[in-house]
Amino acid sequence: MDQKRLGQALVVGGGLLVLIGIIGWIASGGRTDDQLAEASTTTAAAPSTTEAPATTEAVETTTTTAPVTTTEAVTTTTIAPAVVIETFVSEYAAAIGAGDVEFLFDTIHPAVINRYGEEACRRIIRDEFLLITDYRMVGDVDGPDSEQFDGVTIDVYRVPVAFGFQGREFESQAAFAFDAGAVRWFTDCE
Repeated sequence: MDQKRLGQALVVGGGLLVLIGIIGWIASGGRTDDQLAEASTTTAAAPSTTEAPATTEAVETTTTTAPVTTTEAVTTTTIAPAVVIETFVSEYAAAIGAGDVEFLFDTIHPAVINRYGEEACRRIIRDEFLLITDYRMVGDVDGPDSEQFDGVTIDVYRVPVAFGFQGREFESQAAFAFDAGAVRWFTDCE
């Protein structure tokens, strides 16, 4: 039995024990263990005595199931930065080909917009980037390298790329970084 099925079985089993404990508590009239012990010595109520352990078992089972949920959530969030950047470069190339100014603008690193301004960055996208053809990676993602950008240290990844522009073929190094968990690109908006 794999860990996922074991975890599911423990959660279901724990839920059943909690339900049995709640039914036992309701049947006891909501009395505590001390009250049940006192009631059993004075009135000799046998059902109250046998139902108290179900409450204790439910507490133990609830504690056991918590790590299974936490462990599963932690293991689902690891993706290599190079893979994420490669995926982004494909989306970036598709946006250039589709003339998607909004995607290109929305994915510029905020430090670039802070330096040059929104208008200058939109202009460079419209006037130059939309004229690029056949944008593609021609090598592996390299980095990160810590670089200074307007006094802020940013971990930058470099990617060798090739593309066509006004009938000529070019090769260059594109720069990307993560900002708030998303890939962003760098350019000179002048």
